[in-house]
Amino acid sequence: MITPEVIAQHSLTLDEFNRIKELLGREPNLVELGVFSVMWSEHCSYKSSRVHLKRLPTSGERVAVDPIMRDGRIVFTTLIPDASDPCSAGGTGWLMELSYKNGGQLPAAPFDTNNDGNVNGSDALIAGARLSTISSSPVAQSGYGTETNPLENKYLNQSSGNVAKVLESSSLFGNRRTSWIEVR
Repeated sequence: MITPEVIAQHSLTLDEFNRIKELLGREPNLVELGVFSVMWSEHCSYKSSRVHLKRLPTSGERVAVDPIMRDGRIVFTTLIPDASDPCSAGGTGWLMELSYKNGGQLPAAPFDTNNDGNVNGSDALIAGARLSTISSSPVAQSGYGTETNPLENKYLNQSSGNVAKVLESSSLFGNRRTSWIEVR
């Protein structure tokens, strides 16, 4: 027979012990009690984390992959879960490019929004390109365009199994120092 002291040694409450009995349809043996104790412990269980999980938002857009720094820009993808089932593998997102200096919009269009194969003044000045599925951090491949209008492709693995390619400007700031801090 399991005593209240044994229950306490397993860091379980009397209510939890009664729940175990209800789940098993009988009183657990010591091994079963130990298994429940570990499964419901602080380190492994929803029991201990639900207080914190309740504070997390349940809707909206999230950054779920590591950003990359590229030519004065912070580049990242976002995740917008499927509204009908937020726990599914589906969803959409955005490929975002922002100024690393202030987190704001870039001074020139970073994306080929009109799909003419160039990134220039005829493209919309936007901070993000809509992605039809959940995507990974981008991988950049430069060497396109001209010396005065360098271009690069960003490749993204997508949850659909496809690889997306987005044509972008390669450098809005050039390869030069934009600030200086002396480290002593």
